[in-house]
Amino acid sequence: MRRSLFGVRVGTRRQHAEIAINLLTVGIYDDSAEGLRQLERERRFAARSRTGDDEDGRSVPGCSVRLVASASSGVGGVLMRMVLTLIAGRRGRSSLLRLAPAVAATLEIGSEPNWLAPGEACDLVLDTTCPARVEKTARDLINGAGIDVLVQPITGRRKRLLVADLESTIIENEMLDELAERLGIRPRVAEITRRAMNGEIDFVNALEARVALLKGVGARVLKEATARIRLTPGACALVATMRRAGAATALVSGGFTVFAEPIALALGFDRVVANRLDLVRGRIAGTVQPPIMTRDTKRETLLTLAGELGIVPAQTIAVGDGANDLPMLAAAGIGIAFHPKPMVAEIARCRLDHADLTGLLYAQGYRKDEIVACV
Repeated sequence: MRRSLFGVRVGTRRQHAEIAINLLTVGIYDDSAEGLRQLERERRFAARSRTGDDEDGRSVPGCSVRLVASASSGVGGVLMRMVLTLIAGRRGRSSLLRLAPAVAATLEIGSEPNWLAPGEACDLVLDTTCPARVEKTARDLINGAGIDVLVQPITGRRKRLLVADLESTIIENEMLDELAERLGIRPRVAEITRRAMNGEIDFVNALEARVALLKGVGARVLKEATARIRLTPGACALVATMRRAGAATALVSGGFTVFAEPIALALGFDRVVANRLDLVRGRIAGTVQPPIMTRDTKRETLLTLAGELGIVPAQTIAVGDGANDLPMLAAAGIGIAFHPKPMVAEIARCRLDHADLTGLLYAQGYRKDEIVACV
């Protein structure tokens, strides 16, 4: 078994000590004001080195964001050098070459788009007091063209630790649903999964309820389900490119080691952290070995791994799709909700709705010729 960048062998999780983190959560994003007028006011505020007053001397509401992991949120009128990254999904590639210059012109960015991948991804660099307003303006201009929008500080984009969810993120499958399909109980299990991933029911209770439905089933179905795993496009390139750049990688899943470990080995993840399914005499016992990986332990794992590497959370990137990923996404330097469930899309500060997982590389400023080609 190979050595990892964490100085331990690749394997399943240990019980980690909890590391506290102060998360700055700022209001609900106010999209009622017209974006371009607000941007123009912000330029004037920055020019006068004042905050809180508009041209008439009246107080202007602050720029709020949905969820952030640091104090550099743009609140308070501090001018920041930011990068706006436009990343096209397959459907949006025919439009990006036209829309990127239009976004730059509307935001009064003097430079041309910096193309990370021609027709697929580009950067626009600008100074702003309100990144969330910039993002909203860009999204309004794109208007459903199949293009993702990310706004972040230009410094420190390339991260030293990737922490990724497994199901519906690194792989396309939800593995308990795959098992349920084989057993003819998929509708019952899939409904519990949907409600858990949307945050409608507690994740631990949902996991225990679904696993209980599998009690007594022969363990051979686990191998059959593993054979049906489909990697998400871009997963291999994401892990291989970040590892070649010297970053550490961890697969952190609320699913099971029986599925996570083979994927981690195939893709080259340094660490696997997942739940372990109880088996008794070759059959699924219907229970999960404690402690169960929860939304909080996902976050704690990211922080612990960062500590092992001697880096701060700002140097990490996390990706996931469900409600149980939100604390982990908030704790990372940039947390990206990948093709997220509706509730997650409303809360997560950054999201990719259209691009594949190479979008996480473009978010870090990697160019197409830097991305490892996987066969």
